[in-house]
Amino acid sequence: MGKRACAALVALTLAACADKAPPTAADAAAAISTPLYVVGKSVTCASTLGIAAPLGALAALAPGDDARYFQGEIEQGLATNCGPPYVLMR
Repeated sequence: MGKRACAALVALTLAACADKAPPTAADAAAAISTPLYVVGKSVTCASTLGIAAPLGALAALAPGDDARYFQGEIEQGLATNCGPPYVLMR
């Protein structure tokens, strides 16, 4: 690597470091609470899946448009409890 390329790399690295804001208390709180959030979300998702499976089977037996309505409600619950965000955002 040439001297110019090394100098440019050093300059860009220093510029990136200078632009970063110092960590705040909110960043620390998010770093601490995110693992707990992931565990809680995992338990909630697993519980939802355990309940949604038999309800989905029962919803398929519903007559007419009711089956689609109940299945849509189950899908919405699964998306809410098992979908993103997977990390706690501030």
